[in-house]
Amino acid sequence: KIKRLAECRDRQARKINATPVWADRGYIELFYAGAKLESARTGLKVEVDHIVPLQHDLVCGLHCEDNMQWLTTTANLKKSNTFII
Repeated sequence: KIKRLAECRDRQARKINATPVWADRGYIELFYAGAKLESARTGLKVEVDHIVPLQHDLVCGLHCEDNMQWLTTTANLKKSNTFII
């Protein structure tokens, strides 16, 4: 449980550091709310995925509305920390 909490806090810190000043925070919140609504509508767990990962050996994506998409949990786990160039 402690390890999971530490991982969660680390991810939150990466999001904060990867959020540009021009990002629309209201839209980002709506994006997460929309994923929750889509989960309820479909009965499938839908998550917000960063198209370009926040942390990767080659690139670091931004935590902004243009770098987000909805994926089912299964698809997000399959995608993992990859991206298409």
